[in-house]
Amino acid sequence: EVMEILEESLDDDALPFDDVNFSSGVMSIVTRDHGVWIINKHSASRQIWLSSPKSGPNKFEYSPEQGKWISEREDRTRMHDLLVSEISDILGREFKFTQEF
Repeated sequence: EVMEILEESLDDDALPFDDVNFSSGVMSIVTRDHGVWIINKHSASRQIWLSSPKSGPNKFEYSPEQGKWISEREDRTRMHDLLVSEISDILGREFKFTQEF
C-alpha cells in the first residue's frame, strides 16, 4: 500500500519536516520553509491526488503494467520519482523511500 510506504518513509525525526500527519486517508507533510504537501487517496476514482508547493496539483493513477502510480499530466511522471526529487531538493542530498511505488 503506497500510503503505508509514504508514512513509514516520511515519519522520521531526522527529516526536516515540522509535521507529518496521516488521518482518514490523507497525509500532510508540513515544512516551515518549503510549504505543505497533501497526499490524498481517492478510493472512488482509484487515484491519488497530490498537492505540492513545488510542482502544484497532480493526480496519479495506478498502472498495473508498470506496477507504479503514474501522473495524468502529459509528462506521465511516476509519483515516486516526483516525490524523491522534491524531497531530495529540500534535503540537499538524495532521499530514498523504503520501497518504490
